[in-house]
Amino acid sequence: MRFFLCASNGHCRNGLYLSYNVVYYSVVLSCIKTIAKQMETSSKIFLWVIFLSVVAVIAATAYRFLWVKDYVFIVEAACDPAVEVCFYRDCDDYCPPNGLEYYRVFEVSAADFSTCSDNSCSRECMSGSIACSEVLCDAEAEDECSVIGETTTDAALDADNL
Repeated sequence: MRFFLCASNGHCRNGLYLSYNVVYYSVVLSCIKTIAKQMETSSKIFLWVIFLSVVAVIAATAYRFLWVKDYVFIVEAACDPAVEVCFYRDCDDYCPPNGLEYYRVFEVSAADFSTCSDNSCSRECMSGSIACSEVLCDAEAEDECSVIGETTTDAALDADNL
């Protein structure tokens, strides 16, 4: 449905149509103007301070997350428990889409993440082409860790034999 653009004195312009959005926003703006006329100066200053504060927060957040990319991705990469200590998760109950039962964890800067060849960034982290840090598995911090040269099934067999 379309509307003619009509002035407050009742004169309409022929051939100029407006959609719902334009009519809605013009009604909202006229309401705001009416309210603004009735407000005191101190109230107007307060509303401007609030409005500018919201704009500043949105701008600062956009700058940090879209341009500077000042945050970290935590990524999982494949790990061989026969060679190194790995994090372990039991994939019988739940396994994430990457399907890794034994994995390593890296922290990668969001600015560097776009240069990774895959979502694990393991090749780039191991070669040192990007700055990333490995999060080590710590059994004292209640992480499930593998033992070098021993898989979880081996550890389960040893526990059953005790």
